[in-house]
Amino acid sequence: EKALRTVCESMAVDRVLVIQYSADRAPPVTLRYLWQAPDIAVPFDAATFATLVLDPAAAWIAPLLEGKPAATQLATSEGTLHAMLE
Repeated sequence: EKALRTVCESMAVDRVLVIQYSADRAPPVTLRYLWQAPDIAVPFDAATFATLVLDPAAAWIAPLLEGKPAATQLATSEGTLHAMLE
């Protein structure tokens, strides 16, 4: 958690999530690590991802489907992810 906090503070972002995607697991998205600013309006937790329905056509998911890391932000996100980040 300390490393994620340091990264967030140096990048001036309010949260960093490390998720794992596995198409053969239910749910396919698992929250592994998380850091959020203490004043964040809508905090995330493992339950957020337990019921998450992802659009496999969403641009940010493409790297996950290839086993690669993905990064996104509110300004460039879409669909379910955009709604979560608002």
